Amino acid sequence: MISKIFNSKLITSGIRKLLETENVISKIFNRKLITFILVFLVSLISYKYLVSTKPQAEPLKVKEKTFYVNVVKAKKLDHFPTSDAFGKIVSSRTGDLRFGVSGKIEYISDAFLNGSYVNNGQVLAKLNQKRYLLEIKRLNVETEELGKQLDIRKGQVKRYKSMLTRKVISQNKYDIIVSNPPYLSTNEANEIGENVKFEPKIALFAPINNPLHFYKKIIEFALINLNKKGQIYLEINPVFIRDLKQLLSDFNLNDVTFRDDFRGKKRLVKVSF
Repeated sequence: MISKIFNSKLITSGIRKLLETENVISKIFNRKLITFILVFLVSLISYKYLVSTKPQAEPLKVKEKTFYVNVVKAKKLDHFPTSDAFGKIVSSRTGDLRFGVSGKIEYISDAFLNGSYVNNGQVLAKLNQKRYLLEIKRLNVETEELGKQLDIRKGQVKRYKSMLTRKVISQNKYDIIVSNPPYLSTNEANEIGENVKFEPKIALFAPINNPLHFYKKIIEFALINLNKKGQIYLEINPVFIRDLKQLLSDFNLNDVTFRDDFRGKKRLVKVSF
């Protein structure tokens, strides 16, 4: 009887210890930890399996190839750039070569061709020297004559300033302007009469390069100083009649009347404003 009681107590204490041990184990190994451990073990086993079953890569053998090339030895040569094209090649810039004066040509270079190469300072053509010297002489004469005209103009300016200082210039406008300006050309020097040969050249001959110079100045003066419905009367040269008509047209002067002289040439003009 005593032994049975002792055995039952012993069993009870053993069971109690087991229960206490289970509680401790359940506290340590909870469900989350158990799940993590299981997942980790499965992953580790899978990794080991994949590594052990991985096929081994075998390197490919590359066959070497030999290439043969042609070797050219460089040489120093003169190079002239050329262009191959179909059709006509036209330069974007062209030069117009001409003499400053007319005359007889004595020499033409072989390089005087379209598209030829021309060196700096190369002579392409030569003109007869006689005609060239005559042209220089003519220009010197014109320069001398222009110098005389300039001296006369300076004297006129001085006289006008003196008149302005003395207040002898009228500020009133005019109804009529009459003028016989110089209009002869140098080609008519041998045709003038004996009665006017004593007069200075400045009073007879118009500027060589601008024969209507004085007519233009008179018209410009009239446009400012002529009263409304005023008129100007001018003696003109029939040689320059076409140029004079163009000059009047440029100033929009249309009320123009020409009169002939005793030879039947247009010698007088009346312009109404």
